[in-house]
Amino acid sequence: MKLSIIKPGFDRKVVYARLGAETDMRTISGKVRKNVDRAYENLMEISSPSIFYTSEDITCIENNRIEIANNIHLKSRKLAKTVRECNELISFVGTLGEDVDKAIATTMKKGRVSDAFIMDAVASSFMEHIIQMFWQEKGTALQKKENRYATVRFSPGYCDWPVTGQKKLFKVLSENPIKVMLSESMLMSPRKSVSGVFGISEPGSGNELKNYLPCRDCTRADCAERRFESGTREN
Repeated sequence: MKLSIIKPGFDRKVVYARLGAETDMRTISGKVRKNVDRAYENLMEISSPSIFYTSEDITCIENNRIEIANNIHLKSRKLAKTVRECNELISFVGTLGEDVDKAIATTMKKGRVSDAFIMDAVASSFMEHIIQMFWQEKGTALQKKENRYATVRFSPGYCDWPVTGQKKLFKVLSENPIKVMLSESMLMSPRKSVSGVFGISEPGSGNELKNYLPCRDCTRADCAERRFESGTREN
């Protein structure tokens, strides 16, 4: 069980897309751009980004599920296919901390709906950035030191892994020191939190694994979570 601290960052294009400029960034006014910059500066001061993760041996891989330690089964055909050359599973949960949620809620209560929406968009980009950096750092280190590869990451609620998979994932992450809690409705608190898994290949394998992208097997062209070849999401 380990804790990782990563400095937040954000992608302006992603934030602007969340604000409605999906095809033409020029539609974002100067005022909105200034508000995005102000939200960024505010969140840099109040966020406490951290990631807790564990490593578990994969004991069994079947057609539509995988089994890890303590007889925990994660049911997803695409996840099972993704980790088919793996012997290890990294489970993680990351958060920006409670102060971010409080700041967004306070801004909303003051009637500054637009500012709250912008802050929420920037915070979401922060969260995606720290998870992406964590995944990349782990994968790069493994490849250089051990000739192993990290698969794309999966979260409950995406692809064919139902959101109820959070229950079993949080059993693995039950001792997380960053105090991310899971509600009965599968929502995490603090709200700006992300959980998920990715596989680690066996030494010397993974040439096919590192290039596998489950989105290639999916016919849903309008999926907001469709990934690029790099493993990053489109927005």
